[in-house]
Amino acid sequence: MLKLAFKAIQLRNLETAKDLLKKIIIINKNIPEVHSNLGTIYMNDNNFEEAKKCFNKAISLNPKFSAAYCNIGMAYHKTKNFELSEMNYNKSISLDKKNILEESNKENYEEYIKKYYT
Repeated sequence: MLKLAFKAIQLRNLETAKDLLKKIIIINKNIPEVHSNLGTIYMNDNNFEEAKKCFNKAISLNPKFSAAYCNIGMAYHKTKNFELSEMNYNKSISLDKKNILEESNKENYEEYIKKYYT
């Protein structure tokens, strides 16, 4: 079922992926990647509060999950909680120095702050 969920995500069939991920969580709630992917789908739906819950669950299951910190950083950014956004971006970068995605998100964050708050 996990492979089907990831395939549905790749095909951008997000409702199917969401349903499959929720079913997987019922069977096994201890897979951080499942929670993180579900959070990403919620982000796509602009449901940032549910997304943050999913990312927090992924982080609680794997405190070294760099991508989950990046994703929750994006969710906090979208809800204009810039302090928590930056904190999570920094945590993501500290866990995975090679992760370009987090670096680019932090740069976007810093540009946004300069543009609108300085």
